[in-house]
Order: sequence, then structure tokens, then C-alpha cells
Amino acid sequence: MNVTEGEYCETVREEYHKAKKRHICGECRELILPGDKYFAIGYAQNGKINNHKICCDCESVAKTFFGGAWTYCCLWDDLWDNFVEYGVGSYKRLIENVTPKAKDRILSIIKDIKAKE
Repeated sequence: MNVTEGEYCETVREEYHKAKKRHICGECRELILPGDKYFAIGYAQNGKINNHKICCDCESVAKTFFGGAWTYCCLWDDLWDNFVEYGVGSYKRLIENVTPKAKDRILSIIKDIKAKE
């Protein structure tokens, strides 16, 4: 089960697709271009079936840091909050398990957090 907008939902489908047209990642808001692989999640909430499409970089973070269960549209904010609350050190070993682009973004987040300390 994943959570979105404070409401629980039931995942009904998770699958990879190759984009035929442009999409926007539901997490980082970057473009998913035709030919790119992306991860699609179908979920039921309040009697409706909804779709959430994310790039493979964000999917690697969601699975690595949150076990695939996170608040939709809040992945990067939740990661930031966890780093601030629990410290970056407890997550360092996980950083190696994400895509190179996701790793660069995580390292940028860590740099920003340290600059604010």
C-alpha cells in the first residue's frame, strides 16, 4: 500500500513501460521522453483508479529508501525530511543502490542540508 494526499490507497498495477509520448515524472517533475523507460503505478483510491508515472531515477530512490511505499508526489521532500531528522549517515550505504542521476541529486540534497547546519 502506498499513501497519497493523506489517504491510503491500494496498488493494483506496477509495471515498466517504454514511453511512446512525453510524460512528466510525478516525483521530480522532469520530462520522460519518448523511448525512455518509466515506472507506472495504478492505484485505487476512493473508488477511482488513478495512475502515477515516475522516471526510473525516482523509482530507484523510492524502492531503495522507502521500500516502494511512499507518499506520491512527495518522494524528494520525504527524503530531505528523513535526512534532516535521522541524519545522512544512516542512509549513506543506500546511496550506492540508486541510479547515477538519482545519486547526483541525493548528493546535492546532502550538500544543501550541510550548508544549512
